[in-house]
Amino acid sequence: MKMDAHGFGPEDLMVRVDGQNLTVTGRRQEESNDPVRGGYRIKQTVTRQMQLPRNIDPAAMTCSLTPSGHLWVLGQNRSLPPPDASPSQAPRPKGKGPKNSNRS
Repeated sequence: MKMDAHGFGPEDLMVRVDGQNLTVTGRRQEESNDPVRGGYRIKQTVTRQMQLPRNIDPAAMTCSLTPSGHLWVLGQNRSLPPPDASPSQAPRPKGKGPKNSNRS
């Protein structure tokens, strides 16, 4: 997952995985009391949630914040159990239909 996190620093971001749910929360607050320009206060909160695919291993998730302000959350495929017998290997049922008895 790629998220635009421009304006947020690593200390402003929280990435949480709970089971197969991924939640990214960014919170920042900025204020200034410049006597010439005046004062201001900014509060910003951003939350993104998504359901992880079944084949992603939540324990192997990594994240990184690029200098351009993009947060990348990457996952690895977990090993899925092998499927049961494939159709070509499945035993064929024996039929009990009529036998061809037309011998000359």
